[in-house]
Amino acid sequence: MSSVVPSLFKSITDISATGAYPNGSLEQACRSQIGDYTDGTVNIQDIAYDETSGVMCAVGNYYSDGTATNTGGDTIAAQYIPLVATATVGALTPESTTWVLDPQYDCVSIVLQSPNTEQSALVSVIALPNGVSTNWVNETFIAVGHANTDMTAIGPGFSAMIAPNSNMTPIIVSARTTGTTLFESSNVANSRPAWGWNATGGATISAFEPNLLGGIVYDSQNDQIVAVGSAVPSSGGPTSATMIVESDFGGAFDLWTFCLGVNNGAGTPTAPAFLRTIAHQDTDAAGVQVANRTLCLIGGSSNFNGVNIGKGCLGVYQPDFSNAWTVGNERLKWLDSGQFDTEFWRGFVVNTSGGTSSDYYTSVTAIDRVTTDEEDIYVIMGATANGPSIILGSGLLTGLTATPTVFDNVVDSATSYDVKFTELKWRGDTLQANLPNGYSSDADIAPYRCIGLENRKTKVISGGVMDDGAILPVSSSGGTGFLISMSRAGVVYTPAVQDAGLLPQNTASFLTTALVGGSEVDKFYIVNSRIGALSFSSPTTGNLTNIATVVPITNNKAEAYFEYILYDGIDALIAKKLQQLGVRVTITNLEWYKQDILKQDLDLDADFFREWATAQTIENEQRDKLTSFYGPTRPQKREVRELFFDDYANREEILKEMDKHREESPLDEAPYNDEVAEDREAKKLEKDLDDKIRIENLVDDETADKDKT
Repeated sequence: MSSVVPSLFKSITDISATGAYPNGSLEQACRSQIGDYTDGTVNIQDIAYDETSGVMCAVGNYYSDGTATNTGGDTIAAQYIPLVATATVGALTPESTTWVLDPQYDCVSIVLQSPNTEQSALVSVIALPNGVSTNWVNETFIAVGHANTDMTAIGPGFSAMIAPNSNMTPIIVSARTTGTTLFESSNVANSRPAWGWNATGGATISAFEPNLLGGIVYDSQNDQIVAVGSAVPSSGGPTSATMIVESDFGGAFDLWTFCLGVNNGAGTPTAPAFLRTIAHQDTDAAGVQVANRTLCLIGGSSNFNGVNIGKGCLGVYQPDFSNAWTVGNERLKWLDSGQFDTEFWRGFVVNTSGGTSSDYYTSVTAIDRVTTDEEDIYVIMGATANGPSIILGSGLLTGLTATPTVFDNVVDSATSYDVKFTELKWRGDTLQANLPNGYSSDADIAPYRCIGLENRKTKVISGGVMDDGAILPVSSSGGTGFLISMSRAGVVYTPAVQDAGLLPQNTASFLTTALVGGSEVDKFYIVNSRIGALSFSSPTTGNLTNIATVVPITNNKAEAYFEYILYDGIDALIAKKLQQLGVRVTITNLEWYKQDILKQDLDLDADFFREWATAQTIENEQRDKLTSFYGPTRPQKREVRELFFDDYANREEILKEMDKHREESPLDEAPYNDEVAEDREAKKLEKDLDDKIRIENLVDDETADKDKT
């Protein structure tokens, strides 16, 4: 039995462990380990924790002062540099953490390209399961992002790139527990291009090239990963498209493939189409884990400029490693492509849930699948014209369209098929009504993370600033970060921690969280980040990124333990008989009743005796089967029954002793300190004696009835 109070953050016990907030060990490590580091500019976008090694990996970027050099000896222009920060010691105690920092100098161009609306950064990281993977046996963490690229150095057609953010190329980083990192990039000359970007299943890619990466998941059933992002045309056109990338191992880390999704349309788009988030499942329609039923729920923004509607895109994708494609036929189904006013946002948010057109998602910022506390929920978060929004979905199924639809969790765009959730709830209005500091009316604020705690039903939602035109949010001086707790099913939201002043919401651009798995108590990381063109030579307060571990102290889980006695077989029959007779069902009364029946030579009514004999026969047959199956190791017959027979073999003596207790008051000679206990014992004995006398009378009445056979 549990008592759940959705208010989680009345206080956070560990937030001050990092020292005078927000000055903490990460900032100090950056200043001491990174020679070109500009004070106060580190920001962390995501965190993953490996409970096997006790190592934590944080990824993001920092602003270089223009003095760094790459491995080729070239000086790199002042710009943002992707960063891997590995906490190799004390990952759960940030005030004494040993950080190993790895700036990714070789993945960025030495010349800062323009336009620079998307910062070079790593934006998403996952921990790979220890001892499970074959393809990733040496890796602990995999992170994705993108880096500034000199298009003029790539080749023909790239010197006139005019698509938004087309000066970026994807990067993938492998971080190990030793702190070393390896990076991969598709086009940067100084990187290690260890794979080819090819079309999956022979699908045409229309001369598009990889551009951005925003999210990544690992599929344990196939030992592969899927990442999402954006692609741009190599011919230099203004259009762009969402992109899905998956690994394809032929025994080595050597091949990547991608398919295209929504194109952002003609004209002069101000931002690229991209996917920034992905979550997945690997179960069939019955919930059984299998390798050929992987489904990925993907989200982002089409940035379609054709009509003034919500541009957020949401779809279901089935990787080629799960179910092989046919030529030119990607397994992709859009719930909403972000291009038409007739799809999911209108159908569900408006027509079904009562929202308005201002509640259309302009961007899907995060999709988290929460499976703690016996739940399995997709939390679909995003931005709308009305402010942050959230949709909760469970039971994702796909199947061929039929009458009725046959759901088998296969996706195939060559035929007509359906996507459904067994339960779906829109909670945008409730979320907006409970955000702190009037954020509900801000269209540039969105949730970025939802984690489910393991020992309570409360969930943690964090978020803040988002950029409609970039995967990496670019912030200004305002503080927009928020942290709230959400009850089960998203009915109640509580931002109490904001009111307590424990979080620097006036300096945080956004807050993100990550669950610490394997802990006996609920524990998670919280990251306070500031990003943008802000730097401080000797900051003492505000505007710095920091990391802390958090242990909530409210909404504790309450448990009650019930001690009970199970009556089965013959005992269950006797217990039922006692209940019918109006006698308390206790071990003593049950055994006493059987003794009286034995004493009367089983002279009972025929129905009761027949039930008893039948039950006894069944019980003996079951024990014979157990004996045959287990042999000498079979379970022994319960000793408690034999002990009670032995105890009441001298029932006449016990009756006399009870009579004595009944005649004498135990309070007369009892010491003062034991009065209560003695009185309770006396009353118990008196009640037991009353039961015994009543049982004897009932048995005598039944056996004396000559009409019974």
